[in-house]
Amino acid sequence: SKFVWQMFQNASWSVPYRPTSAFLSEDFLRPVAEPRVGDVVAYLDRGVPYHVGLYVGEDRVASATITGGVARTALNAFAGEIRYLRLTEAARPTPTVPPEEAAPEDAPAPE
Repeated sequence: SKFVWQMFQNASWSVPYRPTSAFLSEDFLRPVAEPRVGDVVAYLDRGVPYHVGLYVGEDRVASATITGGVARTALNAFAGEIRYLRLTEAARPTPTVPPEEAAPEDAPAPE
């Protein structure tokens, strides 16, 4: 779960860190039937997530393993039920405009 959380943070998504077992109960994630690139892939054992990664397309998932670091594997590389989770709009980062790109207050309006 730390790998997934770090990827969210690097992409400016403000979500709290949660252990793998808590992913299904988070209000900032919603279940989806088909994954899109960037969705969370949760592997479950008896209904409880034990491993999570990020869908990278073409039936592949990137995840951190204890023995191999971060790896891209086939979706079926881990046993158990698979669920796909997508970040909700509530977790979407607020776009910010760098100060040097902001229009000055006294600038004429565009025509």
